[in-house]
Amino acid sequence: MAPDARAHDPFQITTEARALPNGLVLHATLASRTATLACPSAVGGVRSLTAADLEQHRAALDACARGLYVIRSAGRALAPLAADVTLTQEGDFDARLRYPAAAPGALTFEAVHLARLPDAMYGAELTVTSEREFLGQALLRAASPALTVHVPRGTAADAPVAAPRGWRFTGYAVVTLLGLVFAGLVWLLRRRR
Repeated sequence: MAPDARAHDPFQITTEARALPNGLVLHATLASRTATLACPSAVGGVRSLTAADLEQHRAALDACARGLYVIRSAGRALAPLAADVTLTQEGDFDARLRYPAAAPGALTFEAVHLARLPDAMYGAELTVTSEREFLGQALLRAASPALTVHVPRGTAADAPVAAPRGWRFTGYAVVTLLGLVFAGLVWLLRRRR
């Protein structure tokens, strides 16, 4: 017998953020009913979301996702560039947002949606990483909804963007191919003598 799929605990909101050189990525998962509590006007009331709700109210749910957190980098608010909302297999609200890259220095996440929830026990577990570093983690509550981490130089918007690996491989392949062509020509010239 297959184990039952478990949805998110209604009081738990899981959020992961990655501060990358090409942009900040935020992924939040919460019980779908909790999402309607955080954004009650998105679907016209508090309830568990369905796939039909997601299609019918996609614009409002995208706006809801964009308003879950206020993110500040170097003293300025970062506005989401893109949002994608779905329901997980368990029926949880899953939001993925893309922001501009964070500048080196203080990066603050404020879970403004917690103030809209009816119980102080709601919490957002926030974990922030860069490409290679753990930057911070906290359980945010309505009474303490913010986490500030430090984005080091070289992992933020000031970092040069490395060429994709495929480009390095292509360069290596071209050099190898030219070497083989040259070796073949030398062999042909020696053979004619």
